[in-house]
Amino acid sequence: MSSIRKLKKDINYVSFEILTEVFTYKHFHEELKDEKFDEVIKKVVSKRNELMNRVNHYVLEGDPGKYKQHFRKIREDMVELLLISEELSK
Repeated sequence: MSSIRKLKKDINYVSFEILTEVFTYKHFHEELKDEKFDEVIKKVVSKRNELMNRVNHYVLEGDPGKYKQHFRKIREDMVELLLISEELSK
C-alpha cells in the first residue's frame, strides 16, 4: 500500500488538474453559464476537501484490514472527481 502522504498528493494532483480542465473548458466555451461553472468548481473543491478530511481523520479501531480497506475506498472515490468534470459538457 502506498503511503498516506502519496495519497494526499494524488488527491491534490487530480483535483487541481480537473480544476485546470474546467477553467480551460470555460475559456473555450463562452456559452457556458457562470452558474454551472461555479457549481462545478464548488463540487470539485468540496469533494477534494471531503477526501482529504477522510484521509486525515481516520481512527484505527481493532481490525487492521479495515485500515487498508478505508484507504482503498478513498482511492476508489477519487473517480467521482472525474465524473464531476463531465457535468460541464451536459
